[in-house]
Amino acid sequence: MWFCRVGQDLRWSRHGYDIGCLDIAGSPPTKRHFVDVAAVNGRFFFCESNDSLGTLDFHANDASEKPEVRLGAIAVPCVHVPTGFTATYVVESCNDLFLVHIAFHGLCVDRPGELRVYRMDFSEPPAWRKTDCIGDRAFILGKSNFAASCSASGCGLKPNCVYWLNCLSSENSDLHVFGLKDGSSEIVKQFENVVGLRKSWWIVPVVS
Repeated sequence: MWFCRVGQDLRWSRHGYDIGCLDIAGSPPTKRHFVDVAAVNGRFFFCESNDSLGTLDFHANDASEKPEVRLGAIAVPCVHVPTGFTATYVVESCNDLFLVHIAFHGLCVDRPGELRVYRMDFSEPPAWRKTDCIGDRAFILGKSNFAASCSASGCGLKPNCVYWLNCLSSENSDLHVFGLKDGSSEIVKQFENVVGLRKSWWIVPVVS
């Protein structure tokens, strides 16, 4: 992992980490890596297990020294989602931490079903709270667990919606637009009759 605190650190620093291994039947242990990660108020959060939220902090006394990595975990009640295959994303938005679950019909990644959004409540005890309102914001989700938030009105998007690029399917790369308040779902075809099309990705404006 490479880390640099913009405006404070003098250089990028490289850090190793160990969050255990995946035990897959018939295969040697495979080292786990951070997948769903988001930063809120200078602290990184990642999905560690069904009942805990991992934390990652970088600490340094001054900008000239290499930051020290501190791993931790917060006990969080398990979020109950529909059985079957799901896609998970962690999103930072306006200093809040959100969890997005997309459930599929059976094991078919071409047929996304229910979408749920949860906001982390850090009061004691911490817990994910299901929500159907993110205001004038849009969450945009894509390949490799990419997740970001932006102003819907400022970017010409629908407010209180989740935009998801289906990068899991080998058959299509449709853009799905989920409305949180009314539970609506819209499919936007990017290109028609194009063979061998590579998956799209998001370019997000930076607000200073």
